[in-house]
Amino acid sequence: MLPRAARQFLRVWNFTTSRGMSAKKDHLNVTAGQFRHEVTTSAVVADMITISPTVCSLIMKVEDKTFGFYAGQWVDFAIPGTDLVGGYSMCSSPGQLRRDGTLELAVKRSSWPPAVWVHGQCRVGSRVTLKAGGSFFFQPSAGAPVRPLLLVAGGVGVNPLISILRHCRDLRDEARHTGHGYTPMPVALVYSARSPAELLFKECIGAMEEEGLVTAHLFVTGKSLPAQDGRYHRGRLTSADLREVVRRLGADPLCYLCGPSAMIADVERWLTELGVPPESVRYERWW
Repeated sequence: MLPRAARQFLRVWNFTTSRGMSAKKDHLNVTAGQFRHEVTTSAVVADMITISPTVCSLIMKVEDKTFGFYAGQWVDFAIPGTDLVGGYSMCSSPGQLRRDGTLELAVKRSSWPPAVWVHGQCRVGSRVTLKAGGSFFFQPSAGAPVRPLLLVAGGVGVNPLISILRHCRDLRDEARHTGHGYTPMPVALVYSARSPAELLFKECIGAMEEEGLVTAHLFVTGKSLPAQDGRYHRGRLTSADLREVVRRLGADPLCYLCGPSAMIADVERWLTELGVPPESVRYERWW
């Protein structure tokens, strides 16, 4: 039998997804028709880390060892004391879950009750309930043809793309160890945020650049960027910027986009103008 918290979550999920769309689109309504894995699990907060002025990272110890997810997916995130369920993309790889039984979520501060709980009430030892799902993921088979990979993120939309990047690293390491498998290359990350402080996972991205796994193009859209700081592009991503990134990647890139709707609509249009077919473009719009 499922733990009581998991049974309560399923009751909430069934109730919420059977309703019509509310005035405020919540996570379960928006994702009602999307794929979900079968396993619902309890998880315990093992660590909390502030990774930007507005974002807290949660390291979750998963209790059901059969729980799994694909790189890029989210979890239904049911918290104590409310019937509302948050939806947060994993920013860790499936390999981390297999290795040590943990996954990582990065939650931005907002007025949405699950985010309020994370930033105001959550503590190490707090218990939540998780169910993984989503149609936005990168899960190539070992024999799949290797294609260039383009990842485009805005703000906290980087979370599922960091999961994909970390999965790429795991796939590469596995291929080096076993002599076979899928080695993604080349990979480009285009990532924009309002300030350098809100560019999440900079150290991780920098380490993967040094390893030769990814080429990163970081954009700062606010006015807080020092004039001589050459690590970042100043201003918003443009069609010319994207054209150059795609040119360097080469033919037939597989594209993953996650961020504000207006930004993703622009990037989709620019990719179409560059001749990238729609079936090669996958996107996640969260707001």
